Amino acid sequence: MPDAFAKRLEEQFVLVSDEGPGSVPNEVLGTSCVDFVSSHWGPKGLGVLRCIGYNVGLALNNRSGGGYPESNTSPDAPSETLQVITEVVSFLSRAITVPKLDEQLVATSPAIIVKTDPDLMHIERPLILEISASEEPLRILEDSCWQSLFNVGVVANVERMTHRDPSTGKGLCVSFATMIALSSVEYPVIINKTIILVGY
Repeated sequence: MPDAFAKRLEEQFVLVSDEGPGSVPNEVLGTSCVDFVSSHWGPKGLGVLRCIGYNVGLALNNRSGGGYPESNTSPDAPSETLQVITEVVSFLSRAITVPKLDEQLVATSPAIIVKTDPDLMHIERPLILEISASEEPLRILEDSCWQSLFNVGVVANVERMTHRDPSTGKGLCVSFATMIALSSVEYPVIINKTIILVGY
């Protein structure tokens, strides 16, 4: 169960937009959660993602009465910095969520708050870290034909996507296999020596 949940989390399809300096306007990246996290935060981020997936799966397994396994109950604790852990958790809270707004697509931005709790003043460092997401309707983009492929969804805003090639263009950037799946292609036909992918 824990490993199955971790695998589902890694394979989860996410939509991400770039709000950083030099970003390409109107471009949204569609990819798997594991591909984005590993390319954006590297091995440290990937370690955080896998640790989160394993331990959430473990908690769900225990809640359903399955109990904890007798051995290998948890992987080695990651040695990532607090910043990487916070950023990955914040990204997951924005990219994999059910939108509260009654909109087809919403854009989510991080809302990370560090504050003190007066009820915990007896603790040496009574800091509380709140990680949440703010939402707003996703504006109709100039290259927006892809938006009709989704009945509902979220686009997580990030500060930068350094792994992207800024010359890739506008619209939705996905792999060919993902494009085929999203477009519900059923079969190819050849018309005037051109392959047409037919779907609905």
